[in-house]
Amino acid sequence: MLSSSSSQLPRSFSTAAKVHPSYLPEMHVRYARRRVPSRWFASVAAVMVAGYGIQTWAVRARDRRIAEAQAAESHDAERRRQQEALLEQYGGRDSLEALEKAVQFYERK
Repeated sequence: MLSSSSSQLPRSFSTAAKVHPSYLPEMHVRYARRRVPSRWFASVAAVMVAGYGIQTWAVRARDRRIAEAQAAESHDAERRRQQEALLEQYGGRDSLEALEKAVQFYERK
């Protein structure tokens, strides 16, 4: 009989039972200081170095393009000046004096 009466008794319940961990994880996260994980440092440093390298390359490429454009422009201006000087010396070839002057200039060269 004891066995039948013990099965009808309610199980004991206690509020003093230990909970592992002794604090709730939500409370720990809420009150903990926020820290950047140290594994991010390498990634952030790599991104910064890559960004600096790309920026440096872009600035140098832009400066190189500007220098090349200026050199081409000065070369074209010098070529135009030489062509205008030659045309000035050879003249329009519509008069005999202009042709004689051009032949004299050509023979001097």
